[in-house]
Amino acid sequence: MTSTGVILKTAREAEGLTQEDLAVEVFGNARHQSLISRWEADIYEPSFLNVRRLARRLKLPLGAFEEVSTPTPTTPTPADAPAEAVAS
Repeated sequence: MTSTGVILKTAREAEGLTQEDLAVEVFGNARHQSLISRWEADIYEPSFLNVRRLARRLKLPLGAFEEVSTPTPTTPTPADAPAEAVAS
């Protein structure tokens, strides 16, 4: 399985777009480039609405995202660390 980030980055590069180009074309604002960067790095997952917008521009079927694997963080954060590790 492939991650959302890999799918997005591969499709964006195939279209010859930079992250900034994609941000402007999809969201009308270059400031969203950092969000696209985070999606491609699998730091965040885009919402379904944003996946639809990106898929439309990148000429991807929504089915391309059906069997996406979600990366597992290597270091637990306080929110998902075991209770005994967080307690003082």
